[in-house]
Amino acid sequence: MVASSSPANIDKSIPSNEYLLEMNIKKVKNILIANRDDRFESLKMIDDIQGLGIDLHFQHEIDQTLDMIYKECSQFYRYYGRDPHEAALCFRLLRQEGHSVQESFFGNILDKEGKFEDNLQNDVKGLVELYEASELGVEGEETLDSVRKFTFNRLIELCSGRESHQEREIMTSLMQPRHKTSRRLTSKRFITMIKIAGQEDEWLQSLLRVAEIDSIMLKSLIQEEMTRTFKWWTELGLEKELLKARNQPLKWYTWSMEILQDPTLSEQRLDLTKTISLIYVIDDIFDVYGELEELAIFTQVIERWDLERLEKLPRYMKVCFEALKMITTEISMKVCKSHGWDPTDSLRKSVNYNSKQGHVYQLLVSYS
Repeated sequence: MVASSSPANIDKSIPSNEYLLEMNIKKVKNILIANRDDRFESLKMIDDIQGLGIDLHFQHEIDQTLDMIYKECSQFYRYYGRDPHEAALCFRLLRQEGHSVQESFFGNILDKEGKFEDNLQNDVKGLVELYEASELGVEGEETLDSVRKFTFNRLIELCSGRESHQEREIMTSLMQPRHKTSRRLTSKRFITMIKIAGQEDEWLQSLLRVAEIDSIMLKSLIQEEMTRTFKWWTELGLEKELLKARNQPLKWYTWSMEILQDPTLSEQRLDLTKTISLIYVIDDIFDVYGELEELAIFTQVIERWDLERLEKLPRYMKVCFEALKMITTEISMKVCKSHGWDPTDSLRKSVNYNSKQGHVYQLLVSYS
């Protein structure tokens, strides 16, 4: 991922970033496995790993640990933990990973009347974690709705009179719940927090080394991919054809970077970025540029891959469709080469399906 130096400049006595990363990953894995019998400690470790945005390196161990905890908890349909903080953390981590955890999980933190225990009123950590957990609720989960309202209001009350950094941490949790925020983009905040909390903790120090080395290597990879993205977008020429359309290659790349976080999926990220960029461009063509009759023909061209009708369209629509066709062909060739299957028809149907989802398409249907 990082550009290599020439042999003459390499000091073989200094371990490479790759070696240091693997060494510390192995150390963290061993500590994570060794602590599986301590449920709360395991949960905190997993939370720290995910907060730093490096869970990709430990996904197998995380899955095994959470599977074990889920099987244990599902026997009782609720969590028999030490405190609300632990119960909420467990709920959030399990539900984030797709486990079917019911809201009855929180039965132990409510009294017989379904109200919150008095000792929770000033437990900031517990309240924050409960709020984070409630954000994973779905429609109809009344207990989680109550948890969200209560914790949000109580945390706002507790903000007054506290030190500025404590107030900032509370407000950050309320405004940016963990599962709705890019871990890569917020990892610096967690690195600072862990440095303060774990200066003498071997586990946290190893974890920080993984995060810091991973960040250095990832930064190099992202810079390379962004350079390729901007080069492709410039050479495509659509920004010159569509001066009023959105020109946001960095934003489009960020989408693919968050969806496909595995560093080895570089080509897939770039292909996805190209696809996302054309979604935005086509949206702007419908919203800003196209006449109704032109848009009807443009939609039919995409539906049928009709090159003859393409000649009736203005140049900017032709350029956009040619880019769409080129990307479809590129992706199909890569898939065919890797897997022996040509997905061209499926990709065309996908483009056709997505073109029918917007309000503009409904307008065109009524027009025709």
